[in-house]
Order: sequence, then C-alpha cells, then structure tokens
Amino acid sequence: SRAGPSSAGAADQEYLVGEETLRRLQRLFDMDHHDGKQLGVGRDANSKVPRGYYDSLKVQRAWRVRPPAQTVAQYEAFRAEQRRQRHAPTPLRPEHANGVKKLLRGEEGQLEPLCEEANELLLLHGTKAEIVSSILAKSLASKGLFGAGTYFAEHPAKIDQYTVVDREYRGGRREGKYGAVCALHNQLYPLPELHPGNAHYALVCRVVLGTPKVTKHRTPDGTTAPSRTHSLLAKTGGDIKRFREFVVFDKRAIQIEYLVCYTRTKRFCHCGDIVRVRTVDEEGLATPRPFIACANAHHNGCGWSGGCGLSCALPRCYCPKKRGHDFFSAKADLAKGAWVCTKRRCGFRELIEQGVDLRESEDDDDGEYESDFIDDEGVEDDGEEGEESYDEGEESEGESEADNTCESDEESD
Repeated sequence: SRAGPSSAGAADQEYLVGEETLRRLQRLFDMDHHDGKQLGVGRDANSKVPRGYYDSLKVQRAWRVRPPAQTVAQYEAFRAEQRRQRHAPTPLRPEHANGVKKLLRGEEGQLEPLCEEANELLLLHGTKAEIVSSILAKSLASKGLFGAGTYFAEHPAKIDQYTVVDREYRGGRREGKYGAVCALHNQLYPLPELHPGNAHYALVCRVVLGTPKVTKHRTPDGTTAPSRTHSLLAKTGGDIKRFREFVVFDKRAIQIEYLVCYTRTKRFCHCGDIVRVRTVDEEGLATPRPFIACANAHHNGCGWSGGCGLSCALPRCYCPKKRGHDFFSAKADLAKGAWVCTKRRCGFRELIEQGVDLRESEDDDDGEYESDFIDDEGVEDDGEEGEESYDEGEESEGESEADNTCESDEESD
C-alpha cells in the first residue's frame, strides 16, 4: 500500500516534484506544431483566448499526490478484481504511450508499474483551481455527452479545453468567490512569486479501464453507465470529432498520481519551427522582457526580418495583427503593475510581478466556465472560439515599442 498523509496535505511543498520528474511529465503535455493548432479549438474550449494565440503547454510545477489510505485500499482491491479477469490492453496514442513509459521508467521505485491484465492506464484530466482541493479530498466526478462518469484523455489538447485560467496569486486570507483558490495557493505557493501567472491545472491519474464499451455515439439519456462494464471508450468519427475520450463510472477505478500546473505558451512560429527566444530591455522594468521571432528570420542589428514575419515582445495581448499572423505586444502599465492591451480593446491583463494585490479585479469576468470536464459535442471547426471582432485600424497604431526595439542576444530562460 502507498497510503500517505491525508489529501488535505497532499499538495503541500513536501510533495513538490523535482526537475527530472517535471521533464518526464512534460512529455505527456508535448505536441508538435500540427497538434498545437488544435489547442483552444472546439465548443468546449474553456477560454476567451483567441485561436492561434498559443500552441504549446509548458509544465511549470507538479506535486505528487498521496491519497488517503482508504482510497488506496479501494483502488488496489478493484484493480486486483479486474486483473483476475485478464482484460486485453487498450492501445494508446503513441506519443502518450512513450511519455508514460519514460515516466514509469524514470520514477521506478516511486510509481508502480501498470497492471496490463487489468488494462490499467495513466491518463489526463483537466480541472480548475477552485475545485482542486475538493477533488484531492474526495473524488473526481463530472457529467458529459456519454454519461455521468469521470472523463479522461490521452491528448493534452483535449483536457486543455476544460481547464480555467488561474490568473494570479491570491493567497493570504480571502473569502467568497476566491476563498477556495486562496486556500489552494496557500498550499501550493509558499511565496507569491512561485505562482507562474495564468496557470492551468491538470491531473495525471492511474485508471483501471478493464474492458470498456466502445462507442462513437452519445448515451441516449446522457446519464446511464454502460451495462456489464464500468468504463467506456468514445472513439472519433461519431459525436467526437478529434480526440478519443475515456469515461469511468466507478470511482474505485481512479487514483490520482500527480497534480500538474502548466501555462499556455507560443513555441512555434508559423513556419512550424521552434521560435527564436531573446530578451529586450524596456524602460521601467526591472528585468529584460522576453522576445520571440521566426526561426527563419534574421536580425539586421535593430530588428528581425524574413521568415513568416513573427516578431513580438511577450506577453502579447489578444488583438490580432494584420501582418505576421500573430498578436500585438501588450504594454506595461506600471501604475497598475500589469501588462495591458495597447489598444485598450481586448481586455487583456497579466501581472508584471506575482504578489501584487489587485483586489479590485476580483469581480472581473475571468472567462470561467461552470463545468469541470464536459465532453465536446461535435467540435466542428465552427469559428466559434477566439474570433472576437476588433477594429484593427493601422497596425502601427497599436504596436508596442518593444516590437521594434533592438533586443539583446542573451538567451531567455
């Protein structure tokens, strides 16, 4: 048995994983340029961020979860029961399967091997900050297209649809809307600057799938579990357009292994290559500002030219440029301690430094969505996400000075 401290303490610093484990977990969230285009797409995409704004997920921090002894005992008994039935294994997406294999190998002695006879898998689940503590203390539960079960995925773009941004550190003492987030931050981030800003949360779970019912179509009443099995595999081609889903209807079949904090990033230029990353000095800022450019562009001494035209200081706001197929750089509002939209149109805001208390913003619309993990019903490329209308005007009108500033040759971390 791996029973540890109660889940009330499962997320505290004692369980923060090291850099090697972070790198192994990152493989579960990696995707190539083609798959990166799927991020933020679909009716269930849980964000106001426009399409194309980000193409990668960067794991920032992760914590090993130690479930209560009773939860561990129930899971191990259920797995043993399924093992005796000798289920056939379910093949997974190759990239995910390879990432799982390397994680298990690297964490040997910390993570038990998967039980193939029980069809035990490591899968992903997207969630939001205000319910993380409740999930760790109780169990996962959600409702979707295929019934009232718990939904998992093998592709990070799928679970990213159901996460909600945790924009800034809100530790200390707070009640009401941010009370649960405050309590979580007090556990996860002993110092405000450890919060990465614009964080998202996912769970890496051990799941006993057994022999799932395979379907391409929704449950007729949306609530009933399949007969003679505790799980369901929803394949693409019917009500699911892009990514398979794994639905489990018995909470004994689930054990959470890691809580992962990640951020949405821009890793690829429009040529499909990894961007060049430099830094640029900006007046009033204590540290250099990150700057990205097309991998195929060249620096002429005072700017970038060539390639796909990507050239921008970070962070960017949500206002799209006419050229370069990207977005304008945000500007620093030093009085508010935040990056804001240069044009004051898209509502973008990001703290320059975590720990600045902007409590007047707590009633702002964070773009939060009330469901935790709801299946996507027909994720057609319907133009529904991220196509807010902006009066662009002339591009030079809203361009940040940093977009045309000579940047240093120092590599960013």
